[in-house]
Amino acid sequence: MTLGEFARAIRMLAKRRLHPELLVTDTMPLRDVAAAFEKVDREDPTTIKVVLDIARREQAEERVDADRRGIRTSRPAASRRERRSCSSARPSP
Repeated sequence: MTLGEFARAIRMLAKRRLHPELLVTDTMPLRDVAAAFEKVDREDPTTIKVVLDIARREQAEERVDADRRGIRTSRPAASRRERRSCSSARPSP
């Protein structure tokens, strides 16, 4: 990509004419980095962009570790009312 092409891509993104989420064809955990590079190197026309997801691996490892220790890692999502009350809560003087 040249500097001119980069500037054009940024303009297209700003005008919402380019949708980068459509360019991501694969998301792989970081531990599969070698496989990700192999996939890109094959120059398969169906592979456009491979994203390495660092958080996916970390979250999976945290869940496995917590399961081993018998800790519940997920909690129910807060309701809209709970989120509003938490965000509007102010410390008392």
